[in-house]
Amino acid sequence: KFDTDTGQVPDYTQYYLDLESANSRDQADWQPEYNLTTYYDLKHLTPQSLHNLAQSFRSDPHSTYFPKYYKANSVGLDSGECLASCVHTHFCAITKLDYTEFTHCQEAAASALASSGPRLATVTLTALLFTVTPFVT
Repeated sequence: KFDTDTGQVPDYTQYYLDLESANSRDQADWQPEYNLTTYYDLKHLTPQSLHNLAQSFRSDPHSTYFPKYYKANSVGLDSGECLASCVHTHFCAITKLDYTEFTHCQEAAASALASSGPRLATVTLTALLFTVTPFVT
């Protein structure tokens, strides 16, 4: 939705296309994946509400919002468990659009984890590498 009078986006619906089905039927059938305000219980779609939502991903470990985001981000595909370093990678990716800022965000997490002890840092950095390294066949 877009309000042409105010220039605001009062709501947003994300759609997806099942490529396998579209290719086999030779027809694209776009389906709604989620409606942003309903999916995340947002009263209004504002920069502040989106900021607060992103902050909740890393500040509230019991929040249901990050698992919902993670599921929607993979269009419902079971991507496995997303532990702390994975959550932080996603947080950096959605809040730091500039590559340099994203890298600094990632490094800050790695530095904080390194101060927790060498074994934890090794495990976390290994998980981080698997999280951000694309799979190539």
